[in-house]
This record gives sequence, C-alpha cells and structure tokens, in this order.
Amino acid sequence: MQAIRKAKRVEVFGIGSAAHIAEDTNYRLLRIGINSRASVDSHVQAITASLADKDVAVITISHSGSTVETLTATRLARETGATTIAITNFGKSPLLAHTDIVLNTLARKTQFRVETMTSRIAQLAIVDTLIHLPGLGRL
Repeated sequence: MQAIRKAKRVEVFGIGSAAHIAEDTNYRLLRIGINSRASVDSHVQAITASLADKDVAVITISHSGSTVETLTATRLARETGATTIAITNFGKSPLLAHTDIVLNTLARKTQFRVETMTSRIAQLAIVDTLIHLPGLGRL
C-alpha cells in the first residue's frame, strides 16, 4: 500500500481487543523495516495523533468503528495531515468520516458470542495481507 510505503512513520492505534492486533501489526511492520509504533492507550493516541503530519500514516484498528477514543485520535491525526487507514468491520461506522483508506473485515456475530475471536482473525488476515504486499518492506 502506497500510503504505508511512503510514510516516514506509521502509527498503529487500537483499544480493548484491538490493542493486541495493533501491537502485532507494529511488530510485523518493524520486522519488514518500517518505522512503526503502536499506541494502545487513549491519551498516548491523542498526543501521538496531534504530533503527526503529512509524512505519517495512521492505522486505526476498530471492529465497531465507533470507539470514542480511537475516533478522537484518528480525527486528530487526519487534521494534522496524516494519512489515515482504518481496519474495521462496519461500512457505515463513524470512523469512516476521519479515514482516507478503509480496509473492511467481515466478522459476523454467532450464537456462541465469539465475535471478539472472529473480529481478531479477520483483522489479522488484513494485516497479513498488508505485510505481504510486494514492495511494502524496506529490508
């Protein structure tokens, strides 16, 4: 993805169950030579987003796309000129108003309440796809 490839730094945001995915995404980006940092605390996300600029790409991971903390951080990042990328499940979530690039997952609720597990698997599949895009890594 061109936005990640051209960024001088990639910030990855996730809260709650998305925090682990954000940290894994950060690790995977670092492994292929991309300057990356994960923020899983809402205060750190807001500060990091406020310090972003046009040379920063922000990946926000949110199943619902309506978590107030990640909405705020993503909005702040976009206002500073960062390219914002969302990995989310819902095509009409509030997060999309602050996002330049949307990568939709498809994790349906089941009667066994495993939505968290299915959303994580879907989010990881998106991250796996991103990491394996030709020419993305710098190493």
